[in-house]
Amino acid sequence: MATDEIAVSTALGEPADVRTEIADLIRTIGTQMRMHFVACVTEVGLAPPQAMALLQLDEPLSMGGLAEALALDASYITGIADQLEERELIERRPDPADRRRKMLALTTEGRRLHDELSAQLDVSQSPVIDSLTGEEQRQLRDLLAKVMRSVEAAEAAQVTRV
Repeated sequence: MATDEIAVSTALGEPADVRTEIADLIRTIGTQMRMHFVACVTEVGLAPPQAMALLQLDEPLSMGGLAEALALDASYITGIADQLEERELIERRPDPADRRRKMLALTTEGRRLHDELSAQLDVSQSPVIDSLTGEEQRQLRDLLAKVMRSVEAAEAAQVTRV
């Protein structure tokens, strides 16, 4: 085995098959990234769902659009929006296309915090990403995008069967 390869073994110490290794690595990386995300957003006084919503609001979104983007129930978004609005990080505006519908938009303070948090998350993840060459970064991005498309297609097929 090459020195730069990572060997993953089962609990019995036997080598795992490559599919298991991939799943274990993705799970481990996901857990590490989630823990880091929670630490970063807690530092600025946000709960993870609030930060996820704030980071999603590059442009104004309807509550339904935000719920869809975050894959959360719309009723849950109402509470998150209330909390962010209470902190004056977002505001509800009438949708110019349909004044009955409200759009969620960042306030000046919300934009500042959005940008600060985005930069903090980018900088703190850069050592992980920078350990790969530019070509390796593109390959990883393309492979992860391919996996994501497969996951989305499988989820869509599951929804149509229900």
